[in-house]
Amino acid sequence: MFLLLRTMTLSRAASLFGALSFGLGGLLLGSMTMLPTFFVWAIAPLVGWAVVRAIEEQSAARISIAGLLAGMQLLIGEPMALAQVWFLLLVLCGVERPRSTRRAGALAATLVIAILVAAVQILPAIDHLRDSARSRGIAYETAGQFSMPLVRPLEIVVPHLFGVFDPFVNGYWGANAFDRRAPYLFSIYNGIAVAILVLAGFLMRARGWSLALVIALISYVLAIGDRTPIFRAMYNAGIARSIRYPEKFAALGIVTLTIFAAFVADRFLTGDPLARRAVISAAVIVVAVNVALWIWTFAPQSFLAFWRLPATQERLVSLARTLWMTGIAFAGIALCLAFAYPRRWWMPLAFLFVLADIAFVGNELVPRMPARFFTPPEVVSTFDRDRDAYAIMHRGNWTSADPNNHALRASFGPWFARNGLEPFTLANWGFRSALELDFDETALLPTHDLLDQMMKLGNAGFPRWAEQFAQISNVRYMIDYRPITEVVAERKAEKDARLVRVTKFRASARYYFPRGTPARILHIEEDGNSAAIDVECNDKALLIATVTRHKYWSAFVDGKPAAIEPVNIAYQAVRLPRGRHHIEFRYRNPLVIWMGGVSALTILVVAIVPTLRRRRLQTEL
Repeated sequence: MFLLLRTMTLSRAASLFGALSFGLGGLLLGSMTMLPTFFVWAIAPLVGWAVVRAIEEQSAARISIAGLLAGMQLLIGEPMALAQVWFLLLVLCGVERPRSTRRAGALAATLVIAILVAAVQILPAIDHLRDSARSRGIAYETAGQFSMPLVRPLEIVVPHLFGVFDPFVNGYWGANAFDRRAPYLFSIYNGIAVAILVLAGFLMRARGWSLALVIALISYVLAIGDRTPIFRAMYNAGIARSIRYPEKFAALGIVTLTIFAAFVADRFLTGDPLARRAVISAAVIVVAVNVALWIWTFAPQSFLAFWRLPATQERLVSLARTLWMTGIAFAGIALCLAFAYPRRWWMPLAFLFVLADIAFVGNELVPRMPARFFTPPEVVSTFDRDRDAYAIMHRGNWTSADPNNHALRASFGPWFARNGLEPFTLANWGFRSALELDFDETALLPTHDLLDQMMKLGNAGFPRWAEQFAQISNVRYMIDYRPITEVVAERKAEKDARLVRVTKFRASARYYFPRGTPARILHIEEDGNSAAIDVECNDKALLIATVTRHKYWSAFVDGKPAAIEPVNIAYQAVRLPRGRHHIEFRYRNPLVIWMGGVSALTILVVAIVPTLRRRRLQTEL
């Protein structure tokens, strides 16, 4: 970000301010638990810097480097974040109209190179989309999940508007505003200085203020999602059928406003009297907003009613009063600094202030956990050691709406994920899992159909709704949450509490014959993309594999191709004649192979182009 702002001709001080506000701000640190979103925005300034250099001084070398960096970003494969980044690059390309045609050409060349670099990801991903649950479209209720609350932009000015996002404090009073969820972006606060400078830029109508305002408004309308009829119209038109978590679009506005704030800071630091008056006025407004909210906490009934909280949560009013008092302090310091400029001691003090402000919030967004948190809890030792031979199902996670589960989560905070063996944590310790919720609707269609049938059985009130599906899915252990009364009665520390009950039962093997079939498995060898099984059949038999079927699986019996048949809704099988046989299942996606070659060749060419240019220059000299 520092390099990008310097390329935009900002001073070192203004560029450093923008870099700190972006790199340590709430947007980036608050998205660290959503790694694809985080990685796209983390590399976005570097891509922007390379693209700006490529379109300002066009050369094959610079365009190649920009394309390579942009391609690395495309490999991350987070479409909504990537769309926002490229929207900003298009805006950047069209800022200076006299050279817009040449700029557009350089940007188009950069995009083509980027697509070729990321071909190994893009085409297989599009192909997978057709085979996944997304191909059927997402229900409107699902598409609108994690829509941003209408008042959330105030968080730019008040970092703890909705509470403190710290699992140890348990003080997030604004959860109801997010439909009783945590927000998708844990924070959109990039520092009180950013808020003041943005407001000052609007007050003084600094260069680019109208463009920044328009982008921020577009970002806001998209981010509030189903809280406006616009999203419904987009969904009905087919535009929003594959979009999830509209709050992601808030990043577009936050990044734009952070860069705009750096431009206003640059003008303020040059001693512009208009900028100084605007910054002081904006700081006064920000202080007033924080003071007004602080005064509001002295009306606890109004506070609790607004956030839809019961009277028993009055402690949150005191917590809000303390946190918002901190907001007043930081806004007040910013106001004093605006008055004090340009004293000799001003620059290092301002640097420390910006660092302290954003670090204060950032430290809450990325809580430190002891090493023990990443070690398996005691209950894991009860699982059999032949972990590759079976799978584990977390039935308790399917009943997450149960009040008991909410109570456990609230009582044990972050330790709930570890001690509750939440989905995907078992993979940290080498265990397979099965029949997990399809959170992002990207499971293959056979898996989605299997889970749908299980949900229908459970919703119909069938008491043993999970066992039948576990039986055909190689599940040896079932996990359920224990009643909180039992857990609390044991009086163990949070890190030692046993939150789950594990049930072992006999299920099908990973590869097996139906019961009663006169056949047996002699030997199995398996890796990530293939399996080899030796069997002996006394009659015709059906070998079932509890592996989700897909068009790129192929089977061979004694070296000859064999037909794969669908079984048990999601899985696959091959028919075998009598006798001893060697069966192989192989997964080969030709798109990954061919597109991998395209990506490798493009990277090779991109690496050679700058070298050829240097050799040509040396020859001319």
